[in-house]
Amino acid sequence: MAVRVGLNLHAHDDFRAASLPLFEAGQVEILEYSFDTGWAGEPDWLAELVNFYSESKLLLGHGVQFSALSGKDHPQQDHWLENLGREVGRRSYTHISEHFGFMTTASFHDSAPLPVPRSRQTLELGRARLATLREAAGVPIGLENLAFAFGPHDVREQGAFLDELLAPSDGFLLLDLHNIFCQMFNFDIRADALLDLYPLQRVRELHVSGGSWSNFEFGKFRRDTHDGAVPEEVYDLVAIALERCPHVESVIFERLGGTMPSEDQRASFREDYQRLRELVRTWTPPKNRRPRLIPSPALLQEGHDNASLWDFQTALLELLSEPIPAEEKLRKLQADAAFEPYRDYTQTFDLRSVAVASELVLKWGKKLP
Repeated sequence: MAVRVGLNLHAHDDFRAASLPLFEAGQVEILEYSFDTGWAGEPDWLAELVNFYSESKLLLGHGVQFSALSGKDHPQQDHWLENLGREVGRRSYTHISEHFGFMTTASFHDSAPLPVPRSRQTLELGRARLATLREAAGVPIGLENLAFAFGPHDVREQGAFLDELLAPSDGFLLLDLHNIFCQMFNFDIRADALLDLYPLQRVRELHVSGGSWSNFEFGKFRRDTHDGAVPEEVYDLVAIALERCPHVESVIFERLGGTMPSEDQRASFREDYQRLRELVRTWTPPKNRRPRLIPSPALLQEGHDNASLWDFQTALLELLSEPIPAEEKLRKLQADAAFEPYRDYTQTFDLRSVAVASELVLKWGKKLP
């Protein structure tokens, strides 16, 4: 089956203006829609596009607000699942993906997804949530790898964790290649070494996007902000991923709406998309794929109960949102009693990562009343 290339859809006027020529030219072969961003209301043009691709059986769903690895079930998740049931009742999705990590706590909702420590308890929690998602959606469920990591420990663990989470439901991996690029740069790891950590046989979908840089006095950090041109390194990763992921069905290009105010930026968006589409269209699968041994995951450690995880996640987002220097936040994470149950984990945190996590929480996090 040919690999289809498409867009992740946004409701902003600049995204509509940038993407309309691609739709009119018939170049958007498949559409991905972050449906939970539209539950507060959809413009008519967007709803018509989504419905067209739904009727054509060419619609993918990508959730952003479920918070699959929050330590405690919460009313926002129940409301999200109810809305999902209505969504899949009115539209036909080929599959649905969500993000690895958590974003909701006792005091925050709709923050940016952050990693959780890998343990038997977090694995059981995540598997149960994916089973609930699968039951509500009635289609295959997948998870997207994160760009953000608190340190090299998260980088090393994420691939095995994703494989273990997805195994019981035979879920798929949505491999975001700009996220891979972020971790390559931020933690000085080669592409082949990093990809070797992931269950590439589970990859059904690739994401391709651009991003930006954060500069600190203690180092530079690549961010998955979806607001810039696609780096050359990411195009290189597309060819590598197509070769190493034998079950890829779609490649989705991402760019946030509201980030292309000028016509030059909108033209650059179309150029990036057309270059990606041509790269995929002309790629030839090797006759004999090189077999790859998947390393056995490390032994899972016993963790803490979900109540302790929930308390840790709540204290973490509270601390990250405080107006104090990143150095002081890292010291608190590694010394204060509130984080004692997860001391081994917080000892692995990188100062740049704490600074970036603070920016993410301050920008995207919404405090509950």
